[in-house]
Amino acid sequence: MSLMDFPVTVVPPEGNEFPHVLALPERQQVPEGELSTFRFPNGYGALVICSAHHLSAPVFEFCMLDCSGPAPQPALQTPVCQGIQTGLSREQVGQLLLHAERLPRHPALLRADVLLQAEAF
Repeated sequence: MSLMDFPVTVVPPEGNEFPHVLALPERQQVPEGELSTFRFPNGYGALVICSAHHLSAPVFEFCMLDCSGPAPQPALQTPVCQGIQTGLSREQVGQLLLHAERLPRHPALLRADVLLQAEAF
């Protein structure tokens, strides 16, 4: 029996509050609550803050990131959303994360791909 004999399934890691998103976030505590930073292979990412100040139900904030450079930067004009989204539910954030993860490759990464293909190794 080998690894090829097992069916391919994606099992979300334990503790992942967005199980349909493949990327695992970096997490840290900030005064506003828990900050999760997602980085996707397509050159985009997202910042998600889960507010600690709402006891009845968590309230989230969401911001897209441009992760195509050395340090992630806010990306305020994307097909996913424009600007910072506030007052979101867990389900709404999950949908935004899925959309962001499924975007085509970032234009900067596409340009880098072309330059690498032109290189003689």
